[in-house]
Amino acid sequence: MTGPAPRTEWQRHRVVHRVGHSPDPWRWTPWQYVKATGRWDDPTGTYRVLYVADSVYACLVEVLAPFRPDPSLDDLYADLLGDPADGEFLTVPAGTVDRRWISERAVGTAKMTGRFVAIGHSQTLAWLRRRVPRLLLTHRITDLDGAAVRDAEPRAFTQALSALFYAWTDSDGTGVDGIGFRSRWGDDLHLWSIYERTQTGIENLSPLLSDSIQENLHPDQPDLARAMTVHHLVLRPPTGMTEPARAAPDSPGT
Repeated sequence: MTGPAPRTEWQRHRVVHRVGHSPDPWRWTPWQYVKATGRWDDPTGTYRVLYVADSVYACLVEVLAPFRPDPSLDDLYADLLGDPADGEFLTVPAGTVDRRWISERAVGTAKMTGRFVAIGHSQTLAWLRRRVPRLLLTHRITDLDGAAVRDAEPRAFTQALSALFYAWTDSDGTGVDGIGFRSRWGDDLHLWSIYERTQTGIENLSPLLSDSIQENLHPDQPDLARAMTVHHLVLRPPTGMTEPARAAPDSPGT
């Protein structure tokens, strides 16, 4: 089958960031907690994926997205009549980030070297279009364009593409280390998913990463304030309920 090959790009000592659970955001997620929820996660349970970004801000935009309030529901909730007993079962309002969630996270910085598929590149899309027609039919995708690889749903489709590239090699027999992609929340946010090629334990750093450091995420961090502003979020006051409103993912792979 002729046509352009997938576009791949080398990242050499590229500085990348990650927001994850403290104290070590670089740890692979333990297998017992691995769930195929990220866009490029493995649907077969063969490998794990680590998501990184070109800025701390990009990481925070990704991991805070699940906290966003739904504007379409605001008016509906405002019209609902409360029950006197509601005071006994307090919940954190939508759009609120609990300080406990922040205190349990750390920000990591490292240098990354590897070869990645540029999933949104015209060459990659053209190559895929001729190789996954059945997959497109299965997920009722009319055409494989940039939107198809960027949409939040169906996750099974993008995860199938991840598995495809995990097994793919070029004419020289060389594979790729993951997928480079743009965030759904903005073209200015560059992200990568790193494949786990060797399973050497959850605490081992990916061999693609070097010079890793980490520090605790703080409520007064400028990147955090900026990301919360983008998503129209507010920080919960330190008094009152301490349980987070909901769990947000620790990787920029939404």
